[in-house]
Amino acid sequence: MTDRPTRAHEFHFLLTKSSHYFYDHVAIREPAVTTPQRRLTQRHSERDRHMRPDKVYPYRLSDVPVQQQSHRNKRDVWSLSTKPYAGAHFAVMPVDLVEPCILAGTSEAGACALCGAPWERVVERDVSETPTSYNGSSFDRGKSRDAREFLATVGKGPRTTSVRTTGWRPTCRCGTKERVPCVVLDPFGGSGTVALVARQLGRAVWYIDASESYRALAEERLGVFGKQETLIWG
Repeated sequence: MTDRPTRAHEFHFLLTKSSHYFYDHVAIREPAVTTPQRRLTQRHSERDRHMRPDKVYPYRLSDVPVQQQSHRNKRDVWSLSTKPYAGAHFAVMPVDLVEPCILAGTSEAGACALCGAPWERVVERDVSETPTSYNGSSFDRGKSRDAREFLATVGKGPRTTSVRTTGWRPTCRCGTKERVPCVVLDPFGGSGTVALVARQLGRAVWYIDASESYRALAEERLGVFGKQETLIWG
């Protein structure tokens, strides 16, 4: 192709039957990119009357240590690499493309055995403080001398918040505690990538494909997973 840039992306849609749907954003949170060290050293302009121009300061005017999240919400641009597949299928999707969709769209704890409503995650936020004294770690080596001196005066380092799962609760009013695995339906099963990932994550699967040859590929690929009762072939 010489008349336009090569397309390096494709769209992946999240479709739901209603505006209210189950979505476990905690299950697919990704590590935060911004580090506390970067936020500690900010360049201020001459308009800040308490600052000298063109000098890097390791603190803010409030003298409050910055707070950093250990993970962040999943972004809508994913960088994925393809994986080799020896079977006779020309469009095998990457496992890394399937896994976040199943994790976010189904509950790890399963669903109500009566109505099928998924159980939702109960979380708490924890705050931890990074040590300020030099201990030879990469964190301290990455800080400037001014930053270390300032943090030593306040006695606290940057705070990191993390989300911790404390339990699960039903999203329905059936009143039963009995649960079953959430179901993943793949109406175009192909080589069985969706079924394979779903079974590895402990979900039930309904596999459907019009091609007998593709079903044979999927059965071979799933191996022991394909013989379990929570996988239905169609």
